[in-house]
Amino acid sequence: MAFTLHPLHESLGAEVRGLDLSQPMDAETKDALVEAWLEHLILLFRDQDLNAETQRAFCEQIGTLGGRLC
Repeated sequence: MAFTLHPLHESLGAEVRGLDLSQPMDAETKDALVEAWLEHLILLFRDQDLNAETQRAFCEQIGTLGGRLC
């Protein structure tokens, strides 16, 4: 897995560290990220430098825009 999770609270949320959202993800990383989202419901990504194009590219790796994560 290309990132680590740091829970924000015992019941909800986690910070994702070590993942550059502007870069493509391999299948294992994508699956782990979706699993983390399902488990923690809220994911925090600090210090990301995304423009509209890179944010859209990240979202399209996860699913259809307007659904799931984006």
